[in-house]
Amino acid sequence: MELDNNQQPDQIVRPKKNVSWYKKWWGVLILIFLMIFLILLVAFGFFIFSLVKQISSGSSNNITQGDINSIITLDDPTYGPRDAKVIFVEFGDFQCPACAESYPVVKQLMNNYGDRVLFIFKDFPLIQLHSQAALAALAGQCAKEQGNFWPMHDKMYQNNTALSETNLKTYALQLGLNGLQFGSCMSSAKYLDSIQSDFDLGIKLGIDLTPTFLINHNIIRGTAPLTEFEKIIVAELNK
Repeated sequence: MELDNNQQPDQIVRPKKNVSWYKKWWGVLILIFLMIFLILLVAFGFFIFSLVKQISSGSSNNITQGDINSIITLDDPTYGPRDAKVIFVEFGDFQCPACAESYPVVKQLMNNYGDRVLFIFKDFPLIQLHSQAALAALAGQCAKEQGNFWPMHDKMYQNNTALSETNLKTYALQLGLNGLQFGSCMSSAKYLDSIQSDFDLGIKLGIDLTPTFLINHNIIRGTAPLTEFEKIIVAELNK
């Protein structure tokens, strides 16, 4: 049957197509956030891989007296005479269990030889193993800013399983530090470059674990009894 000129055919109503979620505005946002997250995750992974590779492929363990002399910098936490015949360097991590185990031995050495040996502490935070190591290293530097590195050093090694920022600020107050100055210093993280320099130096010298001790050109890796340290120190003093 033909349509009259005044009649219109019924319009065909086509069903709306379902739009895929990733084409909707909120779907696009989700994809963008996922891409940013993956980029950051990959970047962090490369950073950790690079750090572990640095540590595992450190250079030679042949430390010369020249290396020891070059280690001393003006910003080092030190104990003892600057012109000492024997230089004792600890590359340490405040959250490291072995470092905490060695702490009483080092403390005894400082008491016994502090007038003849220059003791130096170098930060070597193994952040891939100890999540609060870098924070504790900062706390040590911020305490040093107020002339209290060694008391904070002792406090952190004595409590090395409790190194949250809140705990570190509590320790600072217990030691009589200016809490506002200490908190501001921690928030600014202004000593990160100094900590990184210590770490890079350790890598350059072939250090791959904590604690590592250098006594002039002699190396002790990990924990050791008091007698082993004293044997080396006495031999170096008698040269």
